[in-house]
Amino acid sequence: MSILCRICCKRPQLLQCRQLSTSTSQRLKSPLRTFQKLLDKRPLITNSLIGGFFMFAGDLTQQLYFNSVIKWKEVATFTSLGLIYGPIEATWFRYLDIWFPGTAALQIVKKLVVDEITWGPFDAAVLFYALPLFETQSHEKAASEFEQKFLTGWLGSAGFWLIFQAINFKYIPNKYRAIYAMGLSFIYDTGIAVYKYQF
Repeated sequence: MSILCRICCKRPQLLQCRQLSTSTSQRLKSPLRTFQKLLDKRPLITNSLIGGFFMFAGDLTQQLYFNSVIKWKEVATFTSLGLIYGPIEATWFRYLDIWFPGTAALQIVKKLVVDEITWGPFDAAVLFYALPLFETQSHEKAASEFEQKFLTGWLGSAGFWLIFQAINFKYIPNKYRAIYAMGLSFIYDTGIAVYKYQF
């Protein structure tokens, strides 16, 4: 009989504690396994839902802080954008890895440069021109917002994302990159929603 078995026989509460710890650990692993399976079998839908959730949470957070009444149409617009962005971003990261494979410093720099000069302006254009149109603003209002906020939004985005994307490209496996970015985007989305709607 092992020492552990003898101790547990003499002190049954230790055995119960160990069993409780094991069952808690298994319960925590179960959602992670489910998530892993969803990500493997349905990556586009999973990334879409994650993107929608973080955009929803980001806009709602800034509204709860700044507004006395929640504008649900604005929340719906931001959430819709997240639902669309999730799979696009996951696909984008996959292609960056195809074009610039590996995690060597030069490859990471190439990924960062391409990401910031392509995705960065595209993202800012969507936020400050396409989104206002989606919110049924006129072309003139959308163009005015684009003119006022595009450059600052793009440069602010580059400043925020550069270090985090370097970590992403260096240490995060490809299939988790969009999730990592969308998790961080809760902070970014909250800030961009503040900039877009409060200034």
